[in-house]
Amino acid sequence: MPRSSFTEEQITVLEGVLDEYQEIAVHHENDIEAMKKLQNSVRNWLNNRSQELTDKEEYFQKTNWFTVFTSENRDQIKEETRKLTEVAPGLPGYVQYWRKAALALSKTLSDAERQTYVDMAVEWNTKGVPKDVQMKQVRLHLPAFLRQVSAKMYRQFGIRMMMFWGYESDGEIFRGIHDHNDSLDDGPALKKVCPNWDKEPIGSTWEKYLQSAFNATKQALSPTAADPKKKFEV
Repeated sequence: MPRSSFTEEQITVLEGVLDEYQEIAVHHENDIEAMKKLQNSVRNWLNNRSQELTDKEEYFQKTNWFTVFTSENRDQIKEETRKLTEVAPGLPGYVQYWRKAALALSKTLSDAERQTYVDMAVEWNTKGVPKDVQMKQVRLHLPAFLRQVSAKMYRQFGIRMMMFWGYESDGEIFRGIHDHNDSLDDGPALKKVCPNWDKEPIGSTWEKYLQSAFNATKQALSPTAADPKKKFEV
């Protein structure tokens, strides 16, 4: 008998509604709304009791050998892609040809060469991505990544974010700010609510902005690192 992916508690609850589920299926075949209501109830119960992320689990995927390979051979892959299509990088359809070229090149690797990239991936995951690779990733992915993070946090958790970022390269500091709140349900951008944001203390500026964005007046206590699950006051 195959192993169930449900816990004993979940199986008990599902068995408890099985008779009701079958009764609806047999005697109320035309009552689609009743069926949907029961399905949603079971689905919501399972979702609310799904396993929470532990401290050991990570939100970001680890680097694998193929990612290292494409990063280290970026120019060669781009050259091979040009042989497959005239579509320019960044335009619709380019990625499928880029992926085809990258896969073709990766298949030419010897076992020893592939192992080298495997070892590099382990090093990147444990010691960090090399500086020169970080610079490339920043230029390629940072704007889109931060926009996606901002949208995901708002859509899923109702949290508005403004992100200051900065990094160092060869002793030079690069910095910037990403604020995508004006694209989230027509929420105001920080610069609109706080035009002098760069001249004011960041704490009071952020509080002023949030009060405007959420139309709230009560100050909440922030969760602490020691108690990350502490609730915000509403």
